[in-house]
Amino acid sequence: MYYLLTGERLERTVPWFERVGGLDHLTSVLIDDSLGICAELEAQMDSGADVIAHGILGTRDGRPVVASPMHKQEFDLRTGRCRDDPSVTLPVHEA
Repeated sequence: MYYLLTGERLERTVPWFERVGGLDHLTSVLIDDSLGICAELEAQMDSGADVIAHGILGTRDGRPVVASPMHKQEFDLRTGRCRDDPSVTLPVHEA
């Protein structure tokens, strides 16, 4: 979650890790709570949000989809709707 808050768009983890100060900085922030944000980060992780970043990209019926490797659901990348359960959706952002 800290990476999501501090990383630049499309920034890879190794350059981010080096930019923020490496292991000493992350230990200070995430273990010692030097910024006082650990409770907020924990709450965000417990919010029920699922991460789809490692999903498998493809197409189904000519539409771009991402498949959740954990839940085995496919989501339409244009609408965010789950192809298997229309009541489940992901947020969609303009690119």
